[in-house]
Amino acid sequence: MKKRITITVDQKILNILDKKVDAKVYGSRSHGLEVLIKERMQHES
Repeated sequence: MKKRITITVDQKILNILDKKVDAKVYGSRSHGLEVLIKERMQHES
């Protein structure tokens, strides 16, 4: 089950994420952040 959260992100990071969403790398900001967080967590395990 997914939960809705609110975060504050630096504008530069948001611009990069938006470019990835526009390029169809991620379906949405939420999807992009979720993928990146999962990848980082797996890398650290």
